[in-house]
Amino acid sequence: TGQNQKIYLKVGLRGTKPDSAKMQRPPINLALVLDKSGSMSGQKIEDVKQAAKAMIDRLQSGDTISIIIYDDRSQVLVPTTHLENAELIRQRIDSITANGGTALYDGVTDGAHELMNYVSDNQVNRVILLSDGLANVGPQSTEELGRLGLDLIQQGISVSTIGIGEGYNEDLMSTLAAKSDGFHRFLENTADLYSTLDWEMGKISSVVANDVTVKLKFAQGVRPLSVGREGVINGQEVTVKINQVYSDHEIYVLTEAEVMPDIGQHIVSPIADVNLLYFDMASKNNIDYWQYVSTKVTNDQNLVNTTLNRDVLIAVNEQNAAAIQKTAIDLRDQGKVHDAKALLDEMAETLKKAGELLASPRLTKYSETLEQSAQTIENDAQWNENRKQNTSTMFSVSFNVS
Repeated sequence: TGQNQKIYLKVGLRGTKPDSAKMQRPPINLALVLDKSGSMSGQKIEDVKQAAKAMIDRLQSGDTISIIIYDDRSQVLVPTTHLENAELIRQRIDSITANGGTALYDGVTDGAHELMNYVSDNQVNRVILLSDGLANVGPQSTEELGRLGLDLIQQGISVSTIGIGEGYNEDLMSTLAAKSDGFHRFLENTADLYSTLDWEMGKISSVVANDVTVKLKFAQGVRPLSVGREGVINGQEVTVKINQVYSDHEIYVLTEAEVMPDIGQHIVSPIADVNLLYFDMASKNNIDYWQYVSTKVTNDQNLVNTTLNRDVLIAVNEQNAAAIQKTAIDLRDQGKVHDAKALLDEMAETLKKAGELLASPRLTKYSETLEQSAQTIENDAQWNENRKQNTSTMFSVSFNVS
């Protein structure tokens, strides 16, 4: 009390782990958008075709699938369809050959248009984009792809992006995924493509809530400063859009706020109202849930120190580290290699200490990742791959992907 100070509010959403005997996964409305540009020729395109056919095998009656291929232009290879003729779909996949440029934006747009034929809250609507190259036909900036992602999440569509090799633009691919609340993965080659797509299908199959909105309203005397997950702050209110929540998996929203010194020496209730709106996949109902957050204001520093919330502090350290990681990438891009290395070294040490203090293997592992990045960041020959690994790690931490 009597001081300006920062506090953190973590809203954690954990999907219920369903009874496996009664579990029935939601229908899937899937668009595969496949890069068939010239750089994909050879083993790459063959591996992509095999992985795409394996995805067909994971689908069930009631699911829908469309396949879009793109080079200099986008083409709908398989319009949105149910699985009555899976063999014909496989034959069309086998017919794909690699050549031409990379009209990535048009490919994603066509994939989204196909999904719109069947889009609903009652199912999972997902574009999966595979690419190994730079978008060089049509819109190709990070800002343009980010706007596309924001538009798609408003329509209930998420885009997961998989970048293959060292030739693609990780900023563009990760931004598209982030803005639409999809996943982003970096693969050194197509050898791990099957397992990556299998993981993606596992997540898609375990969605328990769609069209999720988290709304926070802070009390007077508490001012929100920043929020993760593409959140928006408007005065005392914070709004975060999350497209899906997955079974047995926590997604959280972390908000940093400032407490004014005159808030008083008493229990403040509520310090924030939390409103959760979502479509429940099991009951097929829209849910409107409220919870109130109170806190005790005290001048007893020992009480403060002994009641710190371990779970929240782990999240704070993770998000701070991801922000530092982004800054280090930007510095390295500007040629300020030593500054970038110093930042990563300092954050790695901070996470190491936090991991020990909070007994968090997660923070310790993240510390080791940043330490490894710092050791290799001065090597120009390794930087391209290193940058992609950093971007992928940063994305996973920022968006609670596990």
